[in-house]
Amino acid sequence: MLADTRDFENRIAGQESVLQRFFDSPAPVTLTRAPGGLDVFGGIADYSGSLVAEATIGEAIRVALQPRKDSLVRVWSRDAGSPGHTAEAPLDRIFSNSETLASDPASRRAAYVLGCYSVLWKNKLLPDDIRGANIVVEGSIPASAGLSSSAALEVATLQAIAGAYGLALDAEKVAVLAQRVDHAVGGAPCGIMGPMASALGEPGQLLLILCQPHSVQGFSELPKGVRIFGVHSGVNHSDAGASSARARIAAFMGRKLINDRRKSRGEEPLTYLCQLSPTRYRRDHAPSLPGKMSGQEFLEAVGDHEDPATKIAAETLYPVRAATEHAVYEHGRVKTFLNCMDEAGQSNASRQTIALIKAGVAMYGSHWSYTRIGLGARETTILTRLAREAGPSKGVFGAKITGCGSGGVVAMLTNGDDAEESIAEIAAEYARLTGNDACIVEAGKSPGAAAFGCRTLVLA
Repeated sequence: MLADTRDFENRIAGQESVLQRFFDSPAPVTLTRAPGGLDVFGGIADYSGSLVAEATIGEAIRVALQPRKDSLVRVWSRDAGSPGHTAEAPLDRIFSNSETLASDPASRRAAYVLGCYSVLWKNKLLPDDIRGANIVVEGSIPASAGLSSSAALEVATLQAIAGAYGLALDAEKVAVLAQRVDHAVGGAPCGIMGPMASALGEPGQLLLILCQPHSVQGFSELPKGVRIFGVHSGVNHSDAGASSARARIAAFMGRKLINDRRKSRGEEPLTYLCQLSPTRYRRDHAPSLPGKMSGQEFLEAVGDHEDPATKIAAETLYPVRAATEHAVYEHGRVKTFLNCMDEAGQSNASRQTIALIKAGVAMYGSHWSYTRIGLGARETTILTRLAREAGPSKGVFGAKITGCGSGGVVAMLTNGDDAEESIAEIAAEYARLTGNDACIVEAGKSPGAAAFGCRTLVLA
């Protein structure tokens, strides 16, 4: 058993009085654990159908659920070092409003827990005689950092509900439902990769997902000695909603313009931008695609951008060409990165170094592309620059912004015995330059929720 879960179980069993009081009946308690995730490669190209490479991290969300005899759902949540917060709601209120507590920042985590019940109910996956529960949530994942903290919470909660009530939900179904909870409660068109990594991830492996819409392609093992770290910039993703929406809308505008051109040629429309090869894009569409286009111009000339998750703002200027090219080329960069990782795992030292340098070039290219579409940040660019300055001589081969960009975490590719020390030096220099503490996580450090499973604790 993982150390964090052993401690959690011991405290629930009676070593912490506040938890002992919260579980107010002798009914069994179901324990689950879901790790956070690091978007190693692919990021926002997920909604354009890209291949993505995701990994778990050691930090996780832990959930303990005890069924009640009435219809009340009580949620007690806390992070390390915090006193905890309690929220509750009856099931009939939860089923009628998935955003029951979302407007209250103190109850934000509870809102995701209650949202799991709502989504299960709306998808007709709960029994008619469902009863409430006492639910404890603890976590060590930094919130709004782009490390899938909400995805881990949703996955752990859904798995606990399934285990406690005997629901037949496989790991992929749990991930799909978690994404729906995120949409309902968070109000943002979040991708599938975070929930999939949290549910299905494995230690030492990159989970590969072709987001068309969510086809698992298997795993890619990290080569011996190769480690991928995530360095949090201290700039939260919660401030990036407008920029992220602008980039997404621009990509869908690009797809619509390309499909209109394909239709005029008698060609089938693209479901995803990543179905278009870079060669075909450069030859057939790049010359005619506008660099930027206002929402008003697009609405008048073209109409709907065919993305139900977003709405065009007439007054906004959208980076159509850059966003389209990011999707088309990012898909190729992910493939290049993975091919280089495979080569690094099968080569001698000198060839491994060359392969890792090539993988790093793909990462730096991705970071540049994020910046080009308005999803960069001064802080993440500083981190990427520090990684480049350290270079292969210090075991650092590449770096890139992750997830939805505009802050959050920079992934860094390393190799060698001194890599961890080099990452610590980068984080320290970054803190000196910016005044932001740089939290460090490592990819592939934890089993996913499915591998952990459900544990049952019988209270004395």
